Amino acid sequence: MKEDSVYKILESNGFNISVDSRKTEPGDVFFALKGENFNGNEFAAEALKRGAVAAVIDDPGYTGSKTVLVENAENELQAVARMHRKKIDIPVLAITGSNGKTTTKELLAKVLSNNFCVHSTSGNLNNHIGVPLTILSCSPDTDFMIVEMGANHVGEIRQLCDIAMPDYGLITNIGKAHLEGFGSLEGVKRAKSELYEYLSSVGGTAFYDENNSILRDLVNRDGINPVPYLQPGQHNISVLEVSQVPGLRLTAAIDGEKINIETSLFGIYNLENVLAALSTGLYFDIPADKIKRAIEAYRPDNNRSQILKTEKNILICDSYNANPVSMQKSLDAFALYPG
Repeated sequence: MKEDSVYKILESNGFNISVDSRKTEPGDVFFALKGENFNGNEFAAEALKRGAVAAVIDDPGYTGSKTVLVENAENELQAVARMHRKKIDIPVLAITGSNGKTTTKELLAKVLSNNFCVHSTSGNLNNHIGVPLTILSCSPDTDFMIVEMGANHVGEIRQLCDIAMPDYGLITNIGKAHLEGFGSLEGVKRAKSELYEYLSSVGGTAFYDENNSILRDLVNRDGINPVPYLQPGQHNISVLEVSQVPGLRLTAAIDGEKINIETSLFGIYNLENVLAALSTGLYFDIPADKIKRAIEAYRPDNNRSQILKTEKNILICDSYNANPVSMQKSLDAFALYPG
């Protein structure tokens, strides 16, 4: 691998990376990745014409004056991301799960921004390409990173952990998602629990929903510091009342003090996502009133749990993606809404 030389090029250009020649801008380093229906090497010349300072390629047939030939461009991207992660000494929190990853990530970013300069996954760039790009796009002033991790097959979460090296982790839930790759619910369990396995190996901390029996069993392993949602650190949370009108409303007691949180998220099923943000914020010593304001300020805009009001109607838009568990939860929540 030539990650040392590639890393130096990235370092000198401020880690501006492109993996799409159509979006390449002057000063970028272009990585010629391959997909099922494209070969990035074919677009290296176009990226250089658009102003890329270099193109990382893995086919000698496309060698030019500003190309860097490597064995595998995708592996090279991952290797330089791993190298960058080692150089930036900041806490990293990884999020995975069958449902709620992106919503939880967005809520956590809002909450933790009270105490930290937070860098988090953009949209749902949570795979073997998105995670390296997230790490490499981390600005110098960042002091906390949140990395969303998705997977379709066993072993992928472990690979992403080896790149991102999280100190903290959170599995939202485990359900029947991507069964075409995992084969069964047991396969999903094995895949998602790879985050716990990694945290166990490094003495990391795992935030988890203690009311979820699957997570409760999986998190119980040597080396992990388990933090249940309702008992984060020295704090205690009691959920007193939950409703959706149409946004999720939560009344809770935090260390004996009652607090009301009115979210813009549709669906009772978002309770566990809100609790994840509330619990993690308290663990990192963010005052409850600031956590409340951060959660209430979040406005979903990604077709997840959105509430759209027209002149005459209320439209519930929860259409980004679906698996059997998320579909059932969405339908159940909709059935509870009067109308």
